[in-house]
Amino acid sequence: MRFGDGDARLVTSDLRGNTFVAGSTLSDGAPFSEEPSGVRSSPQIYLMKIDAGGQLVYSKVLGFGTVWAMAADGAGNVFVSGVVDEAPGFTTPGAYQMDAPGFQAFLAKFSPTGEKLFGTYFGGPRGEVQLYSLAVDADGKPVFCGSGVESSIPLTAGSLFRPAAQRFAGFCAQMSEDGSQLLFSTLLGKTNDTTIPRGLAFDANGELLIAGSTAATDFPIVNSAPFTDTRRTLVGPMGGSSRALGGSEFGTIVSIQRIGQEVFVGTRDSGNWVSSDRGDTWRRLPGPWFGALVAHPLNTRFLCTTSATQLFCSTDGGTT
Repeated sequence: MRFGDGDARLVTSDLRGNTFVAGSTLSDGAPFSEEPSGVRSSPQIYLMKIDAGGQLVYSKVLGFGTVWAMAADGAGNVFVSGVVDEAPGFTTPGAYQMDAPGFQAFLAKFSPTGEKLFGTYFGGPRGEVQLYSLAVDADGKPVFCGSGVESSIPLTAGSLFRPAAQRFAGFCAQMSEDGSQLLFSTLLGKTNDTTIPRGLAFDANGELLIAGSTAATDFPIVNSAPFTDTRRTLVGPMGGSSRALGGSEFGTIVSIQRIGQEVFVGTRDSGNWVSSDRGDTWRRLPGPWFGALVAHPLNTRFLCTTSATQLFCSTDGGTT
């Protein structure tokens, strides 16, 4: 499947076997609108849903900007986050933050049929906050993480750290299911220069796992005794990059998914990888493809990944 003048940045699936794709497009006309085909001067974010039979359920543009993260909940709703130019009608009544001056971080939720259930801005003006990762808990409440100018990040009273200056910091926050309330928001360090939380996942106990990178010398380290079970460590630092357990270079991770004993990792520039033993050994998927990687939760032989302007899917675990 080709996406015309644009890219397929993100892909995920739900428990019903639907696939969601998001990215940016310069194309006008079908499948993004009923207008005659043409080319836009600036890219718009699009969101697309494809059912288990390969049929297009809906496809829409959300506005001029960039999408950074996407996640589906157990009811078939999908959440997307990124930055978008302020536009009339983008936010919904009762949303946490209705107004934004210029480009702004956003979080939006769409129903199984593509109806916008809520849309809210988040944080300070003109791109000072970026939302890089997104996950949904068992109750359907979204958690999102990113980085930005400390004073522009909305924080709740229980924040682990408080802003100290006009510096960049990483943060994580949770919104209510309807997008009207900020349940918690916390900085992830004290005086971070570059802390970017790129990956989010909930474990079997409902606890949140956060992975990313930091250059902060005062990043809080807790319970850092040596591991006795190496499978608990997915990657370890090796100079300026990362080395996967088993000896394979991962580079920059853009997606991670765990289903039972299997772990699926997509990278920005080092291919896509699968482990069947919780990270002890790794298999690189054939071909030059890289980007977000997602496996069907009920049949992990069905995989989808993105590459530039195309979406690729495999029914044999990535062999073809």
